[in-house]
Amino acid sequence: MTADGAHTGASATFRTYLEEIVTRGELPVGYIEAKDVGRSLDEIERDEQLRRYRESLSNLILTDYLEFRWFKDGEKQQAARIAYVGDSGKLRPDFEGQKRTAAMFSAFLAQEPPIVGKPEDLAKRMAALTRSSVTLSRQPSSKTETVNRHCASSLKDSVVF
Repeated sequence: MTADGAHTGASATFRTYLEEIVTRGELPVGYIEAKDVGRSLDEIERDEQLRRYRESLSNLILTDYLEFRWFKDGEKQQAARIAYVGDSGKLRPDFEGQKRTAAMFSAFLAQEPPIVGKPEDLAKRMAALTRSSVTLSRQPSSKTETVNRHCASSLKDSVVF
């Protein structure tokens, strides 16, 4: 997995996105879309970009590093929070939420990679990956190149003859 970072002065900060492609071998199992801490996941969930991701990516987690929302086939399955930002700005752990998050990640990682066996499946998979590529082509170029390489590899490795 790779994180895209930007440097400001002497300190490193994350950009407003971080997409992780989780693989088993060469096949993608799921995707993680991470936003800055404090960004409203409710707003992001209604955003056009995330709508396209939910349509094209069958196993997706949206997070701000404190809250995690799992989507399977476009529908929200679970949500959990590992911590809250306290009044002093310090993190307050949510121990029950941490347990729910661990269980959610177990379910996320247990998903099977999509396998294409019929021409119709291949057409659907290619359309979904194309939608993702178009969405990501509006992102900074290093991220787009990485995802485009992954999409090509994903198609090649998931087709069964």
